Amino acid sequence: IRDAYLTDSSEWKAAWIQQHAEDEFTAGVYGGGKFDRVALVQGEFEWKMVIEAPTALEAEQFHHLLQLVKAYAQQGHLAIGGGQWRGFGWVGWTFAEPKLCQAGDR
Repeated sequence: IRDAYLTDSSEWKAAWIQQHAEDEFTAGVYGGGKFDRVALVQGEFEWKMVIEAPTALEAEQFHHLLQLVKAYAQQGHLAIGGGQWRGFGWVGWTFAEPKLCQAGDR
């Protein structure tokens, strides 16, 4: 698997989010706890996954598992990105048809 990159044709959008650490007693900003964060909210990414198997038949056996992962991703249960544990990255994926090839093919 390699990192996902925005495609050249992607029309992406980002949001500038202003957040703060809240004082639990006064419900105000805690000290200097105000901070900004930029989050990508729309975009098309390209990525690759390589499955290595001695035979095509053994590679086909991974198909069922990949369909499960794809279903979880479409429902938003497969997080991506560095901010996933801070509330970002839990999005519903959509997939284009995969391009399958053997090692050595372009």
